[in-house]
This record gives sequence, C-alpha cells and structure tokens, in this order.
Amino acid sequence: MNFFIRQLAIADLTVGLVNVSTDIAWRITVAWYAGNILCKLIRFLQAVVTYSSTYVLVALSIDRYDAITHPMNFSGSSKRAKLLVILAWLVSIIFSLPTLFLFEEKPIEQIPQCWIDLQQWQWKLYMTLVSLALFVIPALIITTCYLVIIWTIWAKSRALNPMVGRIPVPLDEDHRSRPPRYLRDDIDSRRASSRGIIPRAKIKTVKMTFVIVFGK
Repeated sequence: MNFFIRQLAIADLTVGLVNVSTDIAWRITVAWYAGNILCKLIRFLQAVVTYSSTYVLVALSIDRYDAITHPMNFSGSSKRAKLLVILAWLVSIIFSLPTLFLFEEKPIEQIPQCWIDLQQWQWKLYMTLVSLALFVIPALIITTCYLVIIWTIWAKSRALNPMVGRIPVPLDEDHRSRPPRYLRDDIDSRRASSRGIIPRAKIKTVKMTFVIVFGK
C-alpha cells in the first residue's frame, strides 16, 4: 500500500513539474520559442504524467480488489505491485503517443505556438477519445472494483456470522445477558475466521484507498 501511495505521489508531483511549470513559462513568453521537437516532446510528457496519475489509481484499485476477493491467493509481494505500476505507466505512454504526431509548432496569428491543427469534427473525436481514456474507462474500472469489494466484505461478514442476532442468548448463572461459553467460543471462532479471510488491516487499506480516490 505504501508503495502504491508513493507511486501516486510521484505521478502527481510530475504533473505539477511538467505540466504546470511549462504552462507558466509559456504564458509568460506568450509565444512558443522552444522549437518543434520540444513542442512534441513536452506535450507527450504532459500527456504521459496526466494519464499516469489516473492509471496508478486504477492499479491501486485492482490491487485492493484482488486482496479482498482472493485473500488466500493474494501474495501482496513487491514484485506484483511493481508489475501493476509498470503496466500503468506503459498504458499511459501508449495513450500519449498520438501527441507526438498531432502537436507541432506553427504560427497562430503570426505568433509561433505549439498547437494541433484539426478540423472541428476531428477535435470532437480527439477530445472524446481522450475523455474515454483519461476519465470514463478508469472511472468504470475503479467503480467496479470497489463495488465488488463492498459486496465481498458484506457477503463474507454475513456468511461468517449467521448466528449473531438470530439465536436467543440465554442468561448465565449471574443473570446477566451474556451468551454461554459454547456460544461465545463459536462466535469468537467465527470472528477469528473472518479476520483470517479478510484481515482488518486490508479493510483499513480499502478505506484509505476510498479517501485517496474520492479526494482526486
């Protein structure tokens, strides 16, 4: 979990360094003086870090989904976490490749700018594809993962505690409303089994991930 949070922090930090800093410099100069190669390269890097900020979240959600739905088979190893993060960055690079071909330096009102020259329908198609890749698809994946996580936690908790609230609790010898020893042992064993299948630490990380996802 700490590894994923660190990778998410790196992705968000690069968004600030690459996107914000270059845009500030561009607004100060108004014109684009960096040349055509840097135009393509900077726009490509801006797209990569923007996508990575989203898809590292997707990787984090998939990791939590696997940890909750397949706890017995979930290794939680650093190798697996690194693989998910690498895939997130690879997907970000692939989705950003069109910017290398679309952006170029050209005069806009006789001022050099780093721009895309597209017709109106091409702009609509391009922005639709970007919206799908950057927001819609990741949002669907993340939402699906957490709906399954919520359902799994609820279903397993209910299945592992079917007697609680259903069996009348007899009074013990001190006339206090306390279950007898055999029922307490059964309830304790079920709680222990629940902790074995879905440890409290994993549920805590799911809650933390909720905060991160909705915070972004």
